[in-house]
Amino acid sequence: MSKYCKLLETHFDSTADRNHSGFEGPIHTIGGKIYPLRRALQESAEMLGHRYNLVRGDPMGLGDIAQC
Repeated sequence: MSKYCKLLETHFDSTADRNHSGFEGPIHTIGGKIYPLRRALQESAEMLGHRYNLVRGDPMGLGDIAQC
């Protein structure tokens, strides 16, 4: 399934892992929107031992959601 998702996607972050994200598909994702509680949630999760994941393809950890 991942193979076909990558074919559909043009990921918003051009530095993302090419093994997990597509960059030439018809559906463009967006990201980086700053929500009011974003920083507080990130800090809380990190204090509990969860790492912050910059949406580079690894699904483990706390990360921003890319939107289509």
